[in-house]
Amino acid sequence: MSHVLPALCLLSQKILRMVDQMDELQEKVLDKDDAIHHWWTRALWAERRVGVLTAEIAGKDVEIAGKDVELAGKDVELAGKDVELAGKDVEITGKDVEIAALNAELAAVRVRIYPAAATLFFLIDR
Repeated sequence: MSHVLPALCLLSQKILRMVDQMDELQEKVLDKDDAIHHWWTRALWAERRVGVLTAEIAGKDVEIAGKDVELAGKDVELAGKDVELAGKDVEITGKDVEIAALNAELAAVRVRIYPAAATLFFLIDR
């Protein structure tokens, strides 16, 4: 019996050390669990934020598409104005040709009238 008591004491000490180690391990597990929970929460927040940003980007894409359509309409309007301006240029060119023809006709009339006018002035001066 003299050996039983020291053996029991030794076993009790080993058991107490093992209980202390289990407490330390349990503390480490709880710390890791807190860290996992923290990162999990951040991941969920990031996932929600990505969803919000994706929706915002989709909204901006729709807005840009609307602006592109608006710009295309303006391009069509400008093309129409260019056609209208080209028509006016043709009209002006036609008027320029008409004016040149009238100037040529006026020059021809002057060529015929000036000798007659000179003769008339010569006769009147006498």
